[in-house]
Amino acid sequence: MSASREKKKRQEQYETGSLVRDAKKTSNGGLSRLASWLVGIAAIIIAVAFVCLMVFNSSTFLNHVTAVRVGDTTFSAAQAGYYYWDSANTVANYYGDYFKYFVDTTKSFKSQNYSEDMTWADYFMNTAETSMQQQLLLSDAAKAANFALTDEQTQNISANLSALETAAKSNGYADATAYLKAVYGKAASVDTYRDYLTMQALASAYYTEQLNSYSYTQDQLDSYYAEHKNDFDTVSYRVLAVNSDENTVDPKAEAERIAEASAHHEAVFLEEATKRNAPTEEEIANGAEEYDAESTTLCEDYSYSQTNSACADWLFDEARLEGETYVAEYNNGSTTTYYVIYFLSRQAREEKLVNVRHILVPVSDSSDEAAKAEAKAKAEQLLSDWQDGEATEDSFAALATENSTDTGSSANGGLYENVYPGQMADTFNDWCFDASRQAGDTGIVETTYGYHVMYFSGYSTEYDSYQDYLVENTLRSNDYNAWFDAKAESYPISENGFGMLFVNR
Repeated sequence: MSASREKKKRQEQYETGSLVRDAKKTSNGGLSRLASWLVGIAAIIIAVAFVCLMVFNSSTFLNHVTAVRVGDTTFSAAQAGYYYWDSANTVANYYGDYFKYFVDTTKSFKSQNYSEDMTWADYFMNTAETSMQQQLLLSDAAKAANFALTDEQTQNISANLSALETAAKSNGYADATAYLKAVYGKAASVDTYRDYLTMQALASAYYTEQLNSYSYTQDQLDSYYAEHKNDFDTVSYRVLAVNSDENTVDPKAEAERIAEASAHHEAVFLEEATKRNAPTEEEIANGAEEYDAESTTLCEDYSYSQTNSACADWLFDEARLEGETYVAEYNNGSTTTYYVIYFLSRQAREEKLVNVRHILVPVSDSSDEAAKAEAKAKAEQLLSDWQDGEATEDSFAALATENSTDTGSSANGGLYENVYPGQMADTFNDWCFDASRQAGDTGIVETTYGYHVMYFSGYSTEYDSYQDYLVENTLRSNDYNAWFDAKAESYPISENGFGMLFVNR
């Protein structure tokens, strides 16, 4: 075909649209292949993403990806999760129903004197890592010393695991595994939780072993006390706050006037307190309570840390004499308050520690009078049964082991040793530290827990006084901390950024 004829044919095709249709056909074919290729790539990406999601959320992955390293030991995301959620649950249990509101509104620890950048999640993880370090260090030290758990401690672990099934059912979960996953994350299992409990138990037992390995002579106790009296003594004093009001133009001058007038005259101090704070007859008629200066102004047996910083040093000055007064100024940022302080006394903690046995008969609802009456009647019957029997401390211990619901003492015959003032509930404490108490005394005491059948075993033979107990425990703590800090240098904490992403899953 000649060139002119070929050119003429193309012209005709153009005019009829056939060339355009051929071009579109070729173009559409290319686009179709491109679209198919893109769809294929997208499908592959989705499939890979799905597989990655499945892997990252699998128990196998979470149990093997390293989140935290402590010394030479790694903790997986799943293992770290136990410590993380235990930290979170501890805070949650403390705040109760208020926890979610508290976390949502505070967001961080700025108001709690922590770093402004520390969120709650940061705090939980920080606490978790500290626990990992402590428990690993202690369990390693225990193994190095050939220290092992007792049969009883091992049985306690088994008992805790058995209790999981009950906890699961009571909380609406199918079994213990489902319950653990809800509490500690999707990688949790009974086996890994057993490992977690075992390390906890070994670390706790060796902590006690190490702490009790230190001993001190009486001279050492006395020497330390002499150098640190303010850490152990308490003071008793009276305090009266003076602020600006319609009757007080110059509160500082008024506070100084009261201090001068009442110095070595306690009755004057009480009169001044009553003048400033007693309600009028009209206010009393409208329901206001009468003002009792004797009890309201009294601060009794306060330690140095319990007293206001504006007057602590003055109160704990060893030269202080009964009846001396002082004006302390305290500014909270918006207002200034002047406190008139009247010194009463300084006390060393010379009280004797006591040993006491008890049988707890619980009352779950203190407002249920019928339940209280039933519990009281049972307590009285238990005491009567003991009195009708051998009526010895051994028989009381046996009765306590069989009947007391106090998990802290029932296995030990209801015994609490070296009980110090203020350790127990008020009525329990008052019975124990009654000045007339004698070994072998019995009685029944009511507390918020229920009714306690009491047996006074006697005074501690381990410590001469509460002061010696406090000093010895301080020395033990100091020596333990020094031991721990030296070993902790070999247990540095570091995080794996990638693994940390999966800790709380």
